[in-house]
Amino acid sequence: MIFVDIIGEIIEGMRTTGTITAVVTAGDISTCQSANHGLVAGDIIVIAGSSYTIISAGTNDFTVEGAPGRGEIWVNESPYYLYGHPLEIFNILKEKSKSETFKYSKYPLVALYQDYEENINNTVTTIKGVTIVIMTETSRTYTAPNRFTNTFTPILHPLYELLIAHIKRSKYLNSADYQHTKIDRMYWGKEDTFGNSGNIGNDALDAIVIKIDLEIIKKC
Repeated sequence: MIFVDIIGEIIEGMRTTGTITAVVTAGDISTCQSANHGLVAGDIIVIAGSSYTIISAGTNDFTVEGAPGRGEIWVNESPYYLYGHPLEIFNILKEKSKSETFKYSKYPLVALYQDYEENINNTVTTIKGVTIVIMTETSRTYTAPNRFTNTFTPILHPLYELLIAHIKRSKYLNSADYQHTKIDRMYWGKEDTFGNSGNIGNDALDAIVIKIDLEIIKKC
């Protein structure tokens, strides 16, 4: 398996899922009984190949427009995953913003930046200089405390911890203690002397930037 697909499988494993145990429908709105697993209003889930937007979510239920069936499995679409050159990634996000179908299917996002070095021998391939960015929408008016309250503490830091945990559990990667660099980027943008000079894409973003070297085990 190639490296971008290994990371893709890791991201897929981070997505929450559950089973609908009961459904009550009133008009166009269905209340589905299911362990929540972190769903919040605005999340997009897939049930039997169809996408549903969460209207509201409680501990053991959520509401959607439509009529999913009892016993069906739901999967959260986020975190989303893109890889490639940073400019390509932001062009994809820009195109999504223009689409009524995909404009809400952007964040939180885990992005794998290319290019990176691949040092190859008979037993492992070491991927050098890997940059992974976890990003989510923010407000340009937030102060630093606002950002920790609204984006870093509830969204970015849990995703960072989950990502590292899944990297360590991957059967394709060396199970060493992965040393890496983590940078919290408030109002993430172009790097300058003071860190950031403005957002890279069209959206206002906060992000965590991870720099890491990883080893692919060839026998796997």
